[in-house]
Amino acid sequence: MKNALRIYHTIKYLKWKQIKFQLLYRCKALYYKVPNPVDVKLEKLPIWKPVLFNSKSYENGTFCFLNVEQTFENTIDWNFSDYGKLWTYNLNYFEFLNSKECRSKDGYELIKDYCLQRNKLIDGLEPYPVSLRIMNWVKFLTFHQINDSYINGIIANDAKILREHLEFHILANHLLENIFALYMASIFLDDKVLYTKSLKLLKDELNEQILKDGGHFEQSPMYHQIILYRLLDVINFNICNKIDIDILLISKVKKMLSWLEKISFSNGDIPYINDAAPDIAPTTVELLNYAKYLDINYLQLPLSDSGYRKVNTSNYEVVVDVANIASNYQPGHLHSDSLQFIMYSKGRPLFVETGTSTYEKNKLRNYQRSSAAHNTVAVGGRNSYDVWGGFRVGKRSELKLLEDRDYKIKAELNLFFGGTHHRSFEFLKKLWLLKIESHLSIMCLMKLISILIIAEM
Repeated sequence: MKNALRIYHTIKYLKWKQIKFQLLYRCKALYYKVPNPVDVKLEKLPIWKPVLFNSKSYENGTFCFLNVEQTFENTIDWNFSDYGKLWTYNLNYFEFLNSKECRSKDGYELIKDYCLQRNKLIDGLEPYPVSLRIMNWVKFLTFHQINDSYINGIIANDAKILREHLEFHILANHLLENIFALYMASIFLDDKVLYTKSLKLLKDELNEQILKDGGHFEQSPMYHQIILYRLLDVINFNICNKIDIDILLISKVKKMLSWLEKISFSNGDIPYINDAAPDIAPTTVELLNYAKYLDINYLQLPLSDSGYRKVNTSNYEVVVDVANIASNYQPGHLHSDSLQFIMYSKGRPLFVETGTSTYEKNKLRNYQRSSAAHNTVAVGGRNSYDVWGGFRVGKRSELKLLEDRDYKIKAELNLFFGGTHHRSFEFLKKLWLLKIESHLSIMCLMKLISILIIAEM
């Protein structure tokens, strides 16, 4: 009964579209056969001028993802899964093609090897890795001007598979990645119909997922960086090939740049709020410079509906989390971290959180999503959101912002299991003082006061 209630409180937030496509794809999997690719001859390839390069993750048969190395002596096993599914996904993303160290000959041989093993692929045929692989192949092939009709056919075939399996059952960043891939494939293949369809889908999802203050609605600074990177790549691809750029794409980039610049610390770090980790996405500085290269200036928007606040003084910087869930139907990257704070002084971290190191469904994943892993209060050891199953959220608490000024923030969190957590932040610039008060109203009233004094460096 307990598990049934948890599942109910999880699925009741889903959109009908998610449920419909979940059922549709499960039924479709029973009879669907991957279509055979057909050679596609292209008179000429589009142009790609890279601005950002991916980090080095391949050399002489050795791949390194998530700080774990694996060497394949003879044949590469593209289904290799000893280090978990996320490592396998990274192997199938082909991001190593677009590092400065990857030579055209080596990359071309890796692509051909992958094509030869296509009938054996498992995880690599899922929509998300298909999406990233399409984008990375397109960038690599156009940069090096490798026009191979067999590989072109594989890309066309992957785009067809993707069109038939767009991740409407997941939505959010997964669906955006699908659409970015189709958009870039449409330019690569000179497919006008696909271009029109993917542009419409892209505009619809950007309007849905980018909030008024420019933040991505899954409220993860890392995923915000990734999506902004894709959007800048799309604009760059259009510029390189003299394709008109839809004004909506530019406007969303300007908003996203504003949010990222505001939320980042002065040393360039992002706060590792919700699912976030270092060295996964391009840095804030890299993205700001990319936009500058494309002659895009960002706006100056205040932080608002994304639910985060940033306070800067001459001695310290603090990010405060006063957010409700913005993506109610897809909170898979959410942590139970309401009313937490992250603090830097003189560009150095003082109060941090654990960040994210795994997507495996295990104890570490459960802990990293828990309230105890963040700078907030866990009442009776319970989480403020019922996070479970790696990417699931059941019952949710509700946050109300009571006071929202430059140097004072007050909010209350009405806990889903009963009681209220009140917390106030007061930023005293002249005294180098941050004062935090937490009040817990359960059966009785408890008052917790923490005073943090930051000495002048």
